[in-house]
Amino acid sequence: MAFSDFITIAEVLEKFRITYTVKDFVEINENSCPPSKHFLEEYEFWTQHIDI
Repeated sequence: MAFSDFITIAEVLEKFRITYTVKDFVEINENSCPPSKHFLEEYEFWTQHIDI
């Protein structure tokens, strides 16, 4: 099946039974720098379009 046969990412996840786990793996302390704008944009995209 071609990727173009799917309309949404959610359809691909369902068809191929793709699952994953979100877990905190970065420790934040007083020396930490804030995440980049690009990272925050990507994270927002994932949370809106990927079933987590």
